Amino acid sequence: MSGSSGSRADKSELTKHAAGHILQRASPFVVHQMYDSNRQLLNNVNSKGYKKIEQLVKNTFPTCDIKQIRQVHAPQMYGMYLLSKEEFRAQGVQEKLLYHVTSESSALESLESGLDWRRTERAKFGCGVSFSSDADYANYYANSHLGEGIII
Repeated sequence: MSGSSGSRADKSELTKHAAGHILQRASPFVVHQMYDSNRQLLNNVNSKGYKKIEQLVKNTFPTCDIKQIRQVHAPQMYGMYLLSKEEFRAQGVQEKLLYHVTSESSALESLESGLDWRRTERAKFGCGVSFSSDADYANYYANSHLGEGIII
């Protein structure tokens, strides 16, 4: 694999390289996630996972009233994330936890079709899909849909 030429062939080789490493390191988890056809799209998390996620949200949004935390079972999206993560890591990019706040219906739609900036209804700083490292800040600038729950 050559240095920093950035050609399509280099990226393809990097993707193959990353896929091999991902399968080697994460295959027991990924295989379980990928091939468990009985799993629903949204699943409950265990109490340890719930507490960890609750703490992460409350670190930047202490007044957040958390009603429920669910794990998303989207194996294709997760696989794409793992490949991208490995490619970015090879380039020295550090992963960061970010929050995106939306309505319940938009969150479910995003799980089916991904995040699409063209579906934004309000754009204070121009069109786009926004993320923040601060859950309260993300909530403040999110679209508000009357009568719908908010999802972070």
